[in-house]
Amino acid sequence: MKWRLGLVLLRSSGAVAMELREVSFDEKVQRATVVFIGVVEQAEPHAHNFRREFAEVKVESLLKGTVPSTVRLETYGSIAEEAVFVTKGRRYLFILRLHQGTYYSVNGHFAVIPVDGKPLITE
Repeated sequence: MKWRLGLVLLRSSGAVAMELREVSFDEKVQRATVVFIGVVEQAEPHAHNFRREFAEVKVESLLKGTVPSTVRLETYGSIAEEAVFVTKGRRYLFILRLHQGTYYSVNGHFAVIPVDGKPLITE
């Protein structure tokens, strides 16, 4: 009887896990306020304790939009599936949107692409 009650409670709680779907590169860029290559200068460790976490990113090469020389990127917020994992000192292609002074990925980890030592254009 206990397991049935637990199952009923679980089903009625409304708890749902989401899967983040990757959109096309063109759609990412279309959604973005800014697109740039940058280096992570500071990154908070991912504690996953239901608080917002951020990284500071130095902009090296701007490809779309306008940004200050350093950007504050939310790496973890209210939607866990949209978390972005970055490492201090690494270089990434950032495809972001600006909202109320903070930058967010337009497609979770799919829009923050590591580019250390990799050619951006291949033939």
